[in-house]
Amino acid sequence: MKMNINIKRLQLSVMGPMALASALGMQMSTADAAETGDDTQVAEPGYTTENFHIQPEIQLTTYYDDNIYATSQAEVSDTIAVITPLLKVHSHWDRHSLKFEAGASIGRYLDNPSEDYEDLWLEASGNYEISPTSSLFGAAGYYKKHEGRDVKESDQSADEPTTYDVQSIQLGGRTQVGENVVRLVVSQEKLDFDNVGTLFNDDRDRTHSALGLRVTRALDKRTRVYLQGVLNQRDYDLISGGVNRDSDGYGAVLGLVKSFGKEDRIEAYAGVLSQEYDDPAFDKVTAADFGLKLQWHPAERYTVTGSLSRTLSETTEEGASGYLLTKLDLQLEKTFSSRTTGFIGYTYGHYDYQGIGRKDDYNGFSLGLNYRLNRRVQISASYSYHDNDSNDAILNPLPGDSYDFSKNQFLLTLRAGF
Repeated sequence: MKMNINIKRLQLSVMGPMALASALGMQMSTADAAETGDDTQVAEPGYTTENFHIQPEIQLTTYYDDNIYATSQAEVSDTIAVITPLLKVHSHWDRHSLKFEAGASIGRYLDNPSEDYEDLWLEASGNYEISPTSSLFGAAGYYKKHEGRDVKESDQSADEPTTYDVQSIQLGGRTQVGENVVRLVVSQEKLDFDNVGTLFNDDRDRTHSALGLRVTRALDKRTRVYLQGVLNQRDYDLISGGVNRDSDGYGAVLGLVKSFGKEDRIEAYAGVLSQEYDDPAFDKVTAADFGLKLQWHPAERYTVTGSLSRTLSETTEEGASGYLLTKLDLQLEKTFSSRTTGFIGYTYGHYDYQGIGRKDDYNGFSLGLNYRLNRRVQISASYSYHDNDSNDAILNPLPGDSYDFSKNQFLLTLRAGF
């Protein structure tokens, strides 16, 4: 639901099984590049040593938000400035690879300083090539984040945004067995939420653990099929309001990846996901799992990207075990010149809370222009509209207690690499 201003750590990102799915191959990774033979790298600003490329960056963003608390009434507007220093380091060895990234995102509100925040992150990942057909890989990260007021689990009664820490680790291996590529990944993520004033958040602290296996087979040079299975466990540190939210689950999908030309690619998968909760008040959730990812160039200078996904997310909403999120993202980008690109984007999300009747529909629209002043400096201007429509007012008709909201945002961003 949050805005996208090319600062990925501003977004709420609970990884767990999602990150494990990425490592298994649902998104491009180091291991995917080894599997597909795609090792193309774009020239980057920065400095190169014998073993590493070092790339410092800084991003300055200012934006106007006409509803910073994401409320249905008594809307409050403000102008926000965000500074994001970033350091990326990656190896350029013939074999093996290491990547490091460190950054911070510091936000300051002009008229509402209680909403100020300081996020930071540290990440490391690597790939060790045992042989041309086998490798080991891993990743670890530490994140200090805040919840935006439009995040589903954000409590509007808090005097300031909720902050929390995330520690994550992934370990995995990939090998070729006959004509099949087998990938095994284990991951764990620990979330630690801070109390805010009288708002008690310790009952949201939890650990997500997951184990995933993917077997991929190439049908030809452009077509791959895969079978993937994931087991997960979600353990809460405390009982939440007398409710035990611990659970165990699984997912299984059959997928197809098809390449067209040099850059066009489509991936589709379908299967099932299921989660069983320790508390007898929660019914077992079993639902269809499906997804689609697309990169397509319908004409010269035009690029269409899109994704469709479904996840079962955690919630502390009273009476609900979690919510099924079905999300669609589409973006059309046009290259006007070697320096200028424009884009139009649309996002739809359907939130189906399990165990209660609440359902939310989110729609987001965005458009903008990016202009590259030179190899190191880029400036962007964009507008986005966000709207959340919930039936909660029908379920709980309390004045001022609606989850409905809409907001407009106008953004200007300067990004520089050194």
